[in-house]
Amino acid sequence: MVLYVRYGLNSTFFMNKGLDYTPNINPLYPIEDKSLFSIETECPSGRSFIQPELKSFDFEPKSINVGSLNRDVTFTYGISIGSGIKEYPICNDVITTQTNSTFNQYKCKLTLPYGFGLPQDILVNLYGLIGFGAYFGYSSITLRNNGYPFLIETSFTVLDSQSPGLITGTSPISSEGGSLFIYGRFPPDADFTVEFSQGYSLKPSTKSGLIIKVDGAKPSNDPFTISIKNGNSKSYMYTVTPFIIKYFRSNCRGTPVCGGPTHGTCNHVLGCICNWQWDGEDCNFKVITKPQPSKCKGTPICGGATHGTCDNLLGCICNSPWVGVDCNSKVIIVPQPEFNTTSPTIVLNETTTSDNSETNIVALINIVAIREIVYNNKVLHMYSFDKWIYNSNNYKLSTYSSNIVLNTLK
Repeated sequence: MVLYVRYGLNSTFFMNKGLDYTPNINPLYPIEDKSLFSIETECPSGRSFIQPELKSFDFEPKSINVGSLNRDVTFTYGISIGSGIKEYPICNDVITTQTNSTFNQYKCKLTLPYGFGLPQDILVNLYGLIGFGAYFGYSSITLRNNGYPFLIETSFTVLDSQSPGLITGTSPISSEGGSLFIYGRFPPDADFTVEFSQGYSLKPSTKSGLIIKVDGAKPSNDPFTISIKNGNSKSYMYTVTPFIIKYFRSNCRGTPVCGGPTHGTCNHVLGCICNWQWDGEDCNFKVITKPQPSKCKGTPICGGATHGTCDNLLGCICNSPWVGVDCNSKVIIVPQPEFNTTSPTIVLNETTTSDNSETNIVALINIVAIREIVYNNKVLHMYSFDKWIYNSNNYKLSTYSSNIVLNTLK
C-alpha cells in the first residue's frame, strides 16, 4: 500500500510472508489487527473431469513408402465433450474443419523421417488432448479396440544407379552465390547434374550417398529451385531461399573511383586502398619522393664495373671476390702451407691476376732465436736455435723442439 499526500510525499506498507520487512514509515501503524490485511477466499469443490470422447479418427495413406520424397500422412479426428468444450484440444499445425459448442473436428499433417519405421510398420497414438485442465490421450491399443485405424504399413524403395535421388535440404547460401551443399539420398555412383531454375546446371564437385556439393552457384536475391538430373530421370524441385548480404555504404571517393585500377582499389568498408606512389581519399595524390644521396663509395665508384655495381639505397653491391664498402678489397685464398721437416720455417707464396695485372704475395714465418729481456726492456741473453727436432702429429699439426744451453761460466 502506497499513500501519497498533496505535495507528492508517500508512505509505504509492504507485507510478505517470505520477508520480515517493516518500513520506517508505516501508514497503518495505529491498526494492530493484522486480520484486516488479508482476504479470505473459499474454493468450492470442482466438477469431476470428463474425458474428451473420440468421435472419429482416420489417416491417409494407410501404407507409405518411407524411401520416397512424399512421406506426408494426414490425420483427421473429431473430439466431443458432453458438458461443452471450454478449452479446445491442442494439435500442432492443426486445421479446424468443423466446430460447435460440444464437438470439434481437426485435421493434421506430418512428414515422416526418411526410412522411419523400418523394418517394421508404424503404430499410431493420439495424445495431448486437453479437457478442463487435464490431459488425455488414446494409445494404439485403445484405437484398435475402438475400431479405429492404428497401423501404417511401410515399404522402402532402394535407390538404383538410374534414380535421381531425393533432396531433403540444403546448406544456407548468400545472395552472392558460391558453394551449395545439398542434403538427401543419392545414388553414389551415378553421373548426375544439379539444375537451377535460373537456366544453368552444375556438376557436383563432391558427392556421396547423403550429400552433394556444387561450386559456382550464381548470385540471386530471389528464391530459386534446384533438381537432380540423372540421365532421363529428374528429382522433385526443391526451393532454396538465399539470405541477403547488406553491404555498408561505400566509402570510396573519386571519379573514376579511387583513381582507377592504376591508382588504387575500392574496399566497401575501408575505402580506397591506394597503390604505390598514390595517396589520398581518392588515390589521386601522387607521392613525390626526393632523390637520396648515393651511398656508394670509392674512386671509381664501387671499384668500377668489374668490381661491383652501385645501388642508391643499399650501396655498393660487389662482384666476387671483391668486398668492402667500395668493392676494392679482395678475399685471397691462401693455399695450405707445407711443413718444413728441418726447421719451423714456412714460406707462403701466392700469385694472383686481376685487372690485367699480376700480384705476388710472399710471407715468411721463421723462428730464429729467443731473447731474455730484463725490466727495462734490455736484452740480457739471446739464444739461437741451431738444431730442431721435427715430429709430425697429423696432417694439420707438427711439433718442433730444440734445446737452449745456458752458459753461466764467465
